[in-house]
Amino acid sequence: MESLHMVMLIYTQKRIHFSRKDTYKMRMQLAVLHWNENVLREATSEQYHQTSRQPDRIVPHRVLSDKTYEFKDGIWRTFYNSL
Repeated sequence: MESLHMVMLIYTQKRIHFSRKDTYKMRMQLAVLHWNENVLREATSEQYHQTSRQPDRIVPHRVLSDKTYEFKDGIWRTFYNSL
């Protein structure tokens, strides 16, 4: 599972300096919307992996459904309805 920190790095990369606080705040809010929409995705199946360090231990791994980006459509609808 991705952590919230990894999702935040998608929208607010460390190598980019945000001179305007409102731009940074907007990107952080996009990251939170992305996280909230995809954090509780359903598992479609389960796979089993064997690690090289512990070959006698087989670990189950959940295969999650694809991510959705419906929050972006909601943002565009809100923007165009406000015009």
